Amino acid sequence: MNEIAKNVQTFLETLQNAGGEQVKQWNAEALQRAIQWAKYFEQVHKKLANKPQNIQQLNRVLHLIGHLPRAAVSQSEVTFESLGQSVRLLLRALLQNPHLGQDLHREVINQYILLDQDVMPDGSCASNSILKEENAASQRSQIFMQDVSRFAKAKAMRMHLLEMRSRLSSSLKEDLNIEGKSVHQVAMETDATVLQDHLMHHLTGSQSPQKTENYLNQRLHSVVKLPNGLETIETILTLPGDENEAASFKKCQQFVSLWISKNRQQYTNHGNMDTG
Repeated sequence: MNEIAKNVQTFLETLQNAGGEQVKQWNAEALQRAIQWAKYFEQVHKKLANKPQNIQQLNRVLHLIGHLPRAAVSQSEVTFESLGQSVRLLLRALLQNPHLGQDLHREVINQYILLDQDVMPDGSCASNSILKEENAASQRSQIFMQDVSRFAKAKAMRMHLLEMRSRLSSSLKEDLNIEGKSVHQVAMETDATVLQDHLMHHLTGSQSPQKTENYLNQRLHSVVKLPNGLETIETILTLPGDENEAASFKKCQQFVSLWISKNRQQYTNHGNMDTG
């Protein structure tokens, strides 16, 4: 289990890189290494499937690593159950990544087809029937189509919401109230909620409190330099709390309040914020 726990962080970092700009540096060899890591954890899933104690331990490791500083907050949390489809997790991240090169994009599609053909690690087909060469070109991965359909729907929904927001912003004036709030207030609360979720994600369950606070401190220094940055941070203190996350909410409020008391004057004096 110790070796598996050590390898977990490497695989989660690989998944994160597969969905980020780092993939620009990938070549065919790097992709194959990533796939081998994914296959390794699919084997781990099979090996530990009937060992509840080991599953619980591995889930704890996955959770802790997912809350380390610089972990991707947008990435769905990886659990023992999802490790059973590690290759698909990797391919999903790559398929959605706009930074993926054309050559690797074709290889990702080929890997999807292999998922449907149930190809063994040595390249031989697990089925007794051999796919005829003339039909290979027309083979389409059902898993690939499922994921593409899912991504297309999600993208369409995002585009629709962005269009609605654009229309709202252009048609409403700053003094128009929505349930007693200005458009500017609604925008501030929306941005503050996203930032609060990011802070709570890292502050909760962190095994390295000082490193986590140092990272979040730097993060807020970056946010405050953005338009309305200081106001966004201050708005966190006005957001309502969730009863189910009372402890995390309180910790976040305390962290933000302390950060503001230490840094507000600095950014006010230097004019590095825009409160609208």
